[in-house]
Amino acid sequence: MSVKKLPEHADTSQLRAQAKELRRAYAGGSPAAAARVKAVHPHAGDEISLRDAQLVIAREHDFAGWRDLVEAVVAQQSGGTDLHRWFGVELNNGTWDALGSGLSEHSPQLERERALYAAYASTYHWMHAGTVANHGRGEYMIASVAVAIGLARRGRPARGPLRRTDRRAPGRVRRLGPGVRRRGPGPGRVPGRPTGRGPAQGRGRSGRRRGRRPRGPPDLPRATGRRTLVTGVG
Repeated sequence: MSVKKLPEHADTSQLRAQAKELRRAYAGGSPAAAARVKAVHPHAGDEISLRDAQLVIAREHDFAGWRDLVEAVVAQQSGGTDLHRWFGVELNNGTWDALGSGLSEHSPQLERERALYAAYASTYHWMHAGTVANHGRGEYMIASVAVAIGLARRGRPARGPLRRTDRRAPGRVRRLGPGVRRRGPGPGRVPGRPTGRGPAQGRGRSGRRRGRRPRGPPDLPRATGRRTLVTGVG
């Protein structure tokens, strides 16, 4: 494998584009791409991941890994200035590359954690060096990663051990965790009152349930728990 010298004005975006092109060429059956990949990954299959292609690019520039190559480019480019913007761009691009490479809830845990932390870190750096639009894009990226790795669902709140009682059936069981249940207040039940039938909730001789407000005549407003102002009565 021939070793390439790192250009004086190296750009991580260009190096990342080279890794993507190498990945596509290898999947397309290019003999030259296959030779480059096999030199680093002798047991590679019919397709390689973007991370594998990045490792090939790093080795071709005489670096142990992609991170070492990126650090060398950072030291060459930044010169210690405007690091917030540089890291915001790099972490943003790397996170979207991971999403485009098929990141999902079935991906290895390390890849899922890296993508989520990179999304948060990118947004943090944009808060220091970017605009409101950059900050908004960072929050959208965080949400995209959370949906991809199964921490949230589109149009639904994030899953957790506590689920509120269904509003359409307020008497259903509230689940606090595996094997732990607590029944929420159902219709006609007030928290803090006894659940058994007592004098206030039992039935009288007439068979009518006590403790409930009787319905008023049809021409009067029903009691709803709020004060109702009736006008026009002489």
